[in-house]
Amino acid sequence: MSPVAALRLLHDVPIGDILLTTVDVRTLRLRRVARPNPNQAELPAALKLTLPERLCADHDVTDPEALGLPTERVPSKM
Repeated sequence: MSPVAALRLLHDVPIGDILLTTVDVRTLRLRRVARPNPNQAELPAALKLTLPERLCADHDVTDPEALGLPTERVPSKM
């Protein structure tokens, strides 16, 4: 199988965010990878690879510091 064909096959494995609101009104983002269909699962199995259940650590999307975002605005230079 060519690299292009492999990428086309795995391109359709769904990835999504689950957004949960906590009792203290924060929003948690859980980024997850769906299980591939049997046809898609053949390629990683043949390469002895496993797809991750999640792509990154879970984040509190209401907290800029948890996301590594700047907390202060820097004035723009005109």
